[in-house]
Amino acid sequence: MQIVDPPGKSLALGALNAVILFPQSTSRLVAFEKDVAGLTLFKRMAIALSRAGVVNIQVVDHDLAETERKELVRELQSDSRFEGHVSWAKDPLGDWTERWSRSPCLLVRGPSIIFPDTLKAFIRSEDTQEALEKDQAAQLRLTGSGLAPLWIAPRGRADLLRQWLKGENLNPAVSSLPGDRHYFSLVQTISQLRVAEKKYISLHRHHYHQAMDIWFNSIFSLRLSALFVKTRVTPNQLTLFGLVIGIVAGYCFSRGDYAGGLVGGILLALTAIWDCCDGDVARLKFMQSDFGERLDTACDNLINVFIFTGMMLGVARVEGLQSALIPFSMLAVGGFAIFCLIYFPGGGKGAGFKDSPMHDVVMVLASRNFIYVILLFAVFGKIEAFLWLAGWGSLAFALILFIAWRNTKAPVRS
Repeated sequence: MQIVDPPGKSLALGALNAVILFPQSTSRLVAFEKDVAGLTLFKRMAIALSRAGVVNIQVVDHDLAETERKELVRELQSDSRFEGHVSWAKDPLGDWTERWSRSPCLLVRGPSIIFPDTLKAFIRSEDTQEALEKDQAAQLRLTGSGLAPLWIAPRGRADLLRQWLKGENLNPAVSSLPGDRHYFSLVQTISQLRVAEKKYISLHRHHYHQAMDIWFNSIFSLRLSALFVKTRVTPNQLTLFGLVIGIVAGYCFSRGDYAGGLVGGILLALTAIWDCCDGDVARLKFMQSDFGERLDTACDNLINVFIFTGMMLGVARVEGLQSALIPFSMLAVGGFAIFCLIYFPGGGKGAGFKDSPMHDVVMVLASRNFIYVILLFAVFGKIEAFLWLAGWGSLAFALILFIAWRNTKAPVRS
């Protein structure tokens, strides 16, 4: 057995394995040099596999020199986004196939772009699990796209692995996934790579849950994100810059005139678009983190504070302090209660209502969609009316949330 192993790493057996086969026709430029949304295709494949639960990756390639292989392995193993072990087989049909088949093994033929969620769904699908139980291989099929060059071989079937490496038919079962939400694309040329990259980025709109994000904000945010992923800008930097935009919007509202309100409304709408970009970049570059999620939540709420404080100051400048302070105080009390009820029960946004009919209502009303309501009021020069509406509305919503929360905590009587 001849395997290029990085120093200080030992192969973990018993976990999900994967083999990436680059045929002799593979373009070195496409597979190892050109970027797809900020990462080389090879690195993107390896990280996607590791995010899907693959621990050991074996690469079979016929063209790269030994020094190039070692450099690729070193670079990947030193990347904190990759959690696994990668090695390079010099002998495609060597003894390593016996060791690799001790666990179920994903088989990927050719340079490909794939969602980690697609890999997970393929592995966990009923069709795949049924095939593995029958000691049979399974192959991915995406509706509308046909069969993909992705298989999974059951544990202990080194013979299937060798057949696959020779290009022989495994007679696999077919595991189907919806092609509108899952993605796998074999890429062999630069032109194919660019087309696949564009579709790969556009399909990230399915990660959005709010209506305005899906149907409006994503039109702009995904175009911006496609540019950001090619730079060194991090998702957290984008989040902080979104906070700056929100602060400027709050200042515009504090001017109290029509132009200030309109510009503030437009900038606030821009924060909604911008707020999608940090998540897009994090997913596209595998940079999601708990800290990033907490920072995003904190900045979103700080933007709300600056916006409503700016509105209060603007209304006070025109109508007097009393006309502004009363609705602002109502909004502050209601908003604080809503924040506590949504976030403090633990488990994330809206977790306290997860098993109740109120959960969907909470997620809609506590979303960014209200930003466009503010913009509409700003267009008609009715910021004071919105402040009163927000004050009464927040108190009413807080009361409804409290009653719903109490009901979810109440013991069930038989």
